[in-house]
Amino acid sequence: MAGIGLVLVVGSYGTARLTNGPSTPAELENKALQALSQNDVDKFAAWLDPSQPELKQPAVLEAFRESLNDSVKRRYELAIKSASQIAEKDRKSSGLTSGGIVQFTKKSGWRGPKWSLKVTPAQLEIGKKSDLAIVTSIGSLKDTDGRFSMLWPSTYNYESQITNAYAAETVKGSVDLTSGRERNVDVVGMMKSRLTVRTPQPKDAAVTLNGKPFDASKETTISPAPEEAQFQVKGTVLGLPLEGSMTLNVKQSSVADLSGVLSAGIAKVAADLVYDANLAWSKAFNEGDPNQLKGIKPDSPYFKAVAGSMTKPADNKYTLLKIGVDPKSAKIKGNEFTIQATTLFATEKSLSFFSSELTTKSSWTYTIQKVPDKNEWWIASRENAYYFGNDALSQPEAVVKSNADAPAR
Repeated sequence: MAGIGLVLVVGSYGTARLTNGPSTPAELENKALQALSQNDVDKFAAWLDPSQPELKQPAVLEAFRESLNDSVKRRYELAIKSASQIAEKDRKSSGLTSGGIVQFTKKSGWRGPKWSLKVTPAQLEIGKKSDLAIVTSIGSLKDTDGRFSMLWPSTYNYESQITNAYAAETVKGSVDLTSGRERNVDVVGMMKSRLTVRTPQPKDAAVTLNGKPFDASKETTISPAPEEAQFQVKGTVLGLPLEGSMTLNVKQSSVADLSGVLSAGIAKVAADLVYDANLAWSKAFNEGDPNQLKGIKPDSPYFKAVAGSMTKPADNKYTLLKIGVDPKSAKIKGNEFTIQATTLFATEKSLSFFSSELTTKSSWTYTIQKVPDKNEWWIASRENAYYFGNDALSQPEAVVKSNADAPAR
């Protein structure tokens, strides 16, 4: 019976030795290369050192399986053979026996030596930006706070979903983690959609982009950008509440200039004021009565110059036909704004010895201010602005007011 017991012990010991795993570097090499040739990453991972359980996670293994092309397999084959050759030279070695993406380790025990693979994990950092939410995927594997810290060295395809408050964009790419195993990918810089927004007038105007608040107090470029950008702008100019809108196809234009969005409202106020002031001027001039002037700042040099020329009724009467204001020319400067307008008058007599023309056209740059303590405005000054291309009446966006009482011509 004692003999039988000894046989059982010896047999169990032998079985334990045989089932211990690869007992030589060559055996580990053969098993690893066989699994690799079959694309069997589960079996390949079975020979992994127990200290690397993170590399056996299903999502990590699945990502590795998807990445395993011929080039990657070749890198592993060369690394495995190199590690095996080094290990064979020193069977008494324990611990790492090779550098590179794969190393061989040996652990000794009563069951004999056991050889395992040890992989130098690859790490991938995804560039971040504070105002963006970035989620990156490699297969079903998601990044952790912008980082993949335990990957098998390989070449991976990744996909980043980048979002801000106004749009989302998907960035796709590939990264080689077999050579440099700590890489940083700037997915933010890879985005293609972008929109530059230029400040409105006034700069403190409230702006929304596609219904959401947008800070346009300084020129800003956003990326990703929506395919269509709908801006709403609300502001107060010289006590006047104004509202305007702009819609932009971002694929056609990547710059949204909000500086003129409120210009139509400004031009409407200016057109009413310039029309009334010029209509009053024509009556005052014709009758030689400066008391009929209105819409002009009373103590301004402009008022004094105009009123001082009216000493008697005019020999050549003026009739206002129409005025035009160019919205694009509006510029806000503190508590005033300037704008360009063109006036067209009819005269009883020609103003030129060389022509029989009975109309006269003039272009001016008007400076307009708010009347203190009133919801009214007046012209503080005007400067001649008649030069080529400055005819506001010829501008397609012009705000035009015509005198319905003027005689037909």
